[in-house]
Parts: sequence; structure tokens; C-alpha cells
Amino acid sequence: MNEVDILAEIRACRDARAAAFNYDIAAMVRDLQSREKLSGRVLLQPPPKPGLDPAPDLDALAAEILPPPAKAG
Repeated sequence: MNEVDILAEIRACRDARAAAFNYDIAAMVRDLQSREKLSGRVLLQPPPKPGLDPAPDLDALAAEILPPPAKAG
């Protein structure tokens, strides 16, 4: 089996799984999350990378990028 065959098989499996969920990404995520819970394994989150804000203030970022809204009237 060469690399092209392997990639074709992976893509076919991925498409079949997506088709089983009618290509609904939210449904696929819910399924994976329920499988994680049923597995009984402890899932660990990696520590935050140094120097990165774990939860940036999106409103403040938008205010820096976007012009202020026009005043009505």
C-alpha cells in the first residue's frame, strides 16, 4: 500500500463519518465529547503557554481594531 492509497482510505473514512452525521460539525463534536465521558479516562488540559493571555478581552481587542461607531442623529 503506497502513500496515495493510505490518504485515499483516510479521506474515505473521514467522509463516511461526516456523512453519518449529515456533515453537522456540532453533532460530531457532541458525539466525540460523549465518547470521551464514556471512556472513563481522565483528560488533562495542557498548561497555558507562557506569555499568552488565556482569556483575552475580545471587546477591548475589537475597540483597538474597529473604528468607533457613528453617532446617530
